[in-house]
Amino acid sequence: MKKLRMTPIKLALSALLMIAFSLLVNAQKLPDKQPFAGVLAPTNIKIDGKATEWNDAFHAYNEANRIWYTVSNDDKNVYLIVRTKGLFGNEKIMMGGLTFTVRSAKVKTNKDKDAKYVSVTFPVMENPEDLKTIIVSSEKYRRLRNDITGNQKSIDSLQFAINKTAGTVFKEMQVLGIKGVDSVISIYNETGIHAAASFSNKIEYTYELAIPLKYLENTINSDGKFSYNIKQNGPPTDNSLNSIMFVNAGGVLMRLENAKVILGISPESGGPDDSYRFFSTDFWGEYTLAKK
Repeated sequence: MKKLRMTPIKLALSALLMIAFSLLVNAQKLPDKQPFAGVLAPTNIKIDGKATEWNDAFHAYNEANRIWYTVSNDDKNVYLIVRTKGLFGNEKIMMGGLTFTVRSAKVKTNKDKDAKYVSVTFPVMENPEDLKTIIVSSEKYRRLRNDITGNQKSIDSLQFAINKTAGTVFKEMQVLGIKGVDSVISIYNETGIHAAASFSNKIEYTYELAIPLKYLENTINSDGKFSYNIKQNGPPTDNSLNSIMFVNAGGVLMRLENAKVILGISPESGGPDDSYRFFSTDFWGEYTLAKK
């Protein structure tokens, strides 16, 4: 029988297909929640809103919340890195921020007000125009991504512009549960609590947070275990963002008031995407501190 010989080009294409298939399989294998075992943070970790030191890889993908994430630690801090999937994820986090809460491993509900906890919400944005700029920029990418190659220059310019805006408006976070700190504080502070976010070349929101272990002493069990909650808050239910204008998936300009859409479809009738965008979603997980 005559053996088939593959040309160098075919061999290269075959290798690329195998790599792509491997990446797809690995992505599909990510758990909905990160396993309990601790993850040592990279030695070169930097809170800059980029996943470079993680090689753009994460330890879990939560489908309901549409985020990839990793909780990690070193001997000084607990870290959280999150990346959204899709532009609706961007919109949701921009409208209400993401809240990371740490509680005792025995406590898995936010209803127990007596339990010790520490939470950080980021970003805290009060100017509707800032939010409008970022959301509209995200929508522009929705159109450009139909031809990544042909629109690469436009995408690069859009990424630069949206990150320039992010650098000027992602300046505050709300910290609760830490005596003497509880308040909305600048990301430039002396507490050691640091947060930063930026947008990838796919205009996916990437967020990093560092909380010093000294603030978590009352929430971490003696065996190094704690519970954590990741919550995407969605639009506020008061009138604080009453005048926000944004573009929805269909290209219709809409306005939010009291977390309801008063022009166009309502969250209740807009299907799963709008249910996700307009209402808070969260989940609990457990973590055990990693040791060197």
